[in-house]
Amino acid sequence: MKTLALASRVLFGTSGLALLLAANASAGSITLGLYADLATSPGALLSVIGTIDDDKLSGLPTNYDFPLSAPYGLKAGQRYWIGMSTSNNSRAAWGITGDLGGTGVTSEYSQDLFLGLQPNTVFEAFQMRLTTSSSGVIFDSLDFADLDVEGGFEPDPVLDYGPLYGSFTALSNDNLVDVKAKLVNVAAPEPSSVSMAVIGAGLLYLMRCRLAKAN
Repeated sequence: MKTLALASRVLFGTSGLALLLAANASAGSITLGLYADLATSPGALLSVIGTIDDDKLSGLPTNYDFPLSAPYGLKAGQRYWIGMSTSNNSRAAWGITGDLGGTGVTSEYSQDLFLGLQPNTVFEAFQMRLTTSSSGVIFDSLDFADLDVEGGFEPDPVLDYGPLYGSFTALSNDNLVDVKAKLVNVAAPEPSSVSMAVIGAGLLYLMRCRLAKAN
């Protein structure tokens, strides 16, 4: 039905083609933030870590680096959250993994709009690596494949289930200096061969009409 509607617009103007092509592109973006803990749930935003546009994200799972512009002071034993959100319909997704063998992962929590707040032992863990200036890596699930799914990667789309949050706990009074996250652009499907044939026929029809008017 969607393909027929778009094709009909092509037959009556070039705007239909533009709309179809635009449907396969995303002008969205995501923001990563550091959040306080509020009774084992994400609390107030403490610091914006960084943003990235969808067109900078690969269609394959890739590690992206978000160094903090200014180190953020963490308090020993305090839980914090890394959150990913969008305000403009980003098609980004954050990888999750059931392999909890990395540093600091097992005893933490994750949250999205589908499963809500769950311990990582139930929810699985968002794939990230957090580095501090003194202790080094204090949380690491970045390159731990999810063996329960084909290909070892399971995306959690921010548009469908966000905002997305993963918790961690500071080992000492230290400065958070870097966040890495495994992300992917869950791109819209390419036009099918049938829809492309309809578009081609529509453009040919338009050209013939314009040539007829010119003559």
